[in-house]
Amino acid sequence: MKTKEIILLILIIAAGVFFYHAQTGKIDWEWADGIFVHYEDFSFEETIEIDPPFPPQIRIDNTHGDIEIQGDPGAQESISIRFDKRIWRKKETQAQEVADRLKLWVEKEPGALSLSTNRREFKRKRFETNFRILVPEGMDVLVENRYGKVTVDRVGRAEIENAYGEIEATNVSGDCRAENNYEDILIENVEGDCTVENGHSDTVIKGVRGKTTVTQRYGELHLEDLEMDVFIDAPHAEIYGTNFTGHTEIRNSYEEIILNDIGTAVIHGHYSDLEVNGADSLDISNRDAKIKLARIRGNIKAEGKSLEITAREIDAGTIDINTSYEVVALSDFSGRITITLSNGKVRLEPRPLTGPIDVRGEYLDIFLLWPEGGAYPLEARSKGGDVIWELPVDPSFREVNDYSLLKAFVEEAGQPSISLSTTYSTIRIADKKPDS
Repeated sequence: MKTKEIILLILIIAAGVFFYHAQTGKIDWEWADGIFVHYEDFSFEETIEIDPPFPPQIRIDNTHGDIEIQGDPGAQESISIRFDKRIWRKKETQAQEVADRLKLWVEKEPGALSLSTNRREFKRKRFETNFRILVPEGMDVLVENRYGKVTVDRVGRAEIENAYGEIEATNVSGDCRAENNYEDILIENVEGDCTVENGHSDTVIKGVRGKTTVTQRYGELHLEDLEMDVFIDAPHAEIYGTNFTGHTEIRNSYEEIILNDIGTAVIHGHYSDLEVNGADSLDISNRDAKIKLARIRGNIKAEGKSLEITAREIDAGTIDINTSYEVVALSDFSGRITITLSNGKVRLEPRPLTGPIDVRGEYLDIFLLWPEGGAYPLEARSKGGDVIWELPVDPSFREVNDYSLLKAFVEEAGQPSISLSTTYSTIRIADKKPDS
């Protein structure tokens, strides 16, 4: 069979599937005389009151339409349901006929109040069913929808699945779970745990007292004021976070991560630029990325190929860096420092030392700004390169052969030591910055 014949066969099959679904009502498009038919928009509304006693939760099963559930402190004597039928037809009489047949089903069970419609009974649909519901404040809500916006406010536990629609949940006194695609999610002020699954759109989460778990693909993720542990799996999504007080774990690829004022964090990136301003400790694995760190109050571990790392204002117990091909620049820092780097540059501007410094690598240029007021035992060696000493005191020992070796302050026992080692590159030790 020729290529053209194969393509034609595929098109015929696709057209057959389309017309079958259109005929059975599974696709809400109307086709006539080779063009799409124009329909008028008609709305019909009815209101239903549900008397107590109320079950602990309300369940809504809808497909196409907006759903708004509002917790009302005064709604203790009834639940109010406004049911809006939005119908597209050529004539109002046709729309009225559909409206008369379209019913809201209410089932009051011991465990839940269930709301649904008889949409599946219609061969040709072309209508939406919208709900606005007032419930007692703190009532649990479960919503299943596909198209349209779902909004809940001042409820208890909230579970929302809205496949292709926007989700907004605020003032949730229990756990909150939201799941959708291609539309935005806003979650704000949750007393329990928060779980979100989203793709190809943006997510905003603010004010969660419990754990926060997010799975997202693409789009942007904005997180703020999260009080317990945070778990994020978000490849191809930009991540922005502020004020996390618990432990954070993040997995990301190809997009930037910016975090401000967080607790401890483990961050796995892949081509993910990272900026952290304020953290208790960091464990970072990444590659081919720029990393900027500031105001870190604890340990730092960073490893991966081709990481450009800039860090300042670091009060660390330990700093452990292992990378290649880029620049590592640390300033205004303390702690035990271990840096392994090849084919790159290291620039160190420490505070008075509280722990030893150990820097080693191949084809590695090293610059050390000598800590003020300190006489720290130093050994610097460069095979096939130079060691340049620019302090006003003479070193204890110097040797230049097939490698350069310099030692200083060797008699200062008990002080944190400095060890610098490279090959075929220059080590420079100075008491002033190069540009001063």
